[in-house]
Amino acid sequence: MWVVVLAESAIEKVPEEIVSHPVVRKAASRRRKSPHELILDSSIMMPAMKSLEDSRKRGRPDIVHVASLLCLESIPYAEGVIDYVIHTYDDQVITFTRGVRIPKNYLRFIGLFEQLFKVGRVPPSSEQPLIRVRALSFSELMSEIAPKYTVALSDAGEIVHLPSYVKSLSSIDNVCWVIGGFPHGELSHRVLDHVDDVISIYRAPLHVWTVISELLTVFRYCLVEGCFVSQA
Repeated sequence: MWVVVLAESAIEKVPEEIVSHPVVRKAASRRRKSPHELILDSSIMMPAMKSLEDSRKRGRPDIVHVASLLCLESIPYAEGVIDYVIHTYDDQVITFTRGVRIPKNYLRFIGLFEQLFKVGRVPPSSEQPLIRVRALSFSELMSEIAPKYTVALSDAGEIVHLPSYVKSLSSIDNVCWVIGGFPHGELSHRVLDHVDDVISIYRAPLHVWTVISELLTVFRYCLVEGCFVSQA
């Protein structure tokens, strides 16, 4: 099975250094929650985020929402060709039980992931949770996945013809595809140090959801054409 990893994703709880900021406290009061429970969101917390390291790379849970819907409801995922994992900016790893459905409504998605970050699993009391989060670095995640080949998609990579490139790897039964889950910047060396190749699929930067859509489309084509090795 191949694995799509959304790396350094811009979804995390509000960092401790800004939980007391008036903007964060106001957002928490409006939601009737503790500031420590909220997910960092640049659309309402930008004044507080200006002091954070890599602020332009963080606070975009909407990117994770769209990317997750695309992957978890795709045909390659339904057919068992790919798995999907989220690695976050602050080194948390989110995994899903196959067949899980995440909310299509953004506000419900945020509420679900606030619960996930608070308790560590969804449903909270389940011994077999549908969604789970663990503290895990990208390096540790790669050790768990143990891919035979790892590809990062970045506008800093060499441009390739994606269908031909994917087909060239289709005989390998464990390939990891890494896509940055953030709005600005590049994958850091903590990620790039663990990849075998860095590729680009277009002459200009693309949104995360566009990259994922293109990749899933090619996976679907290869599935129809019978390019993949057996995914039993």
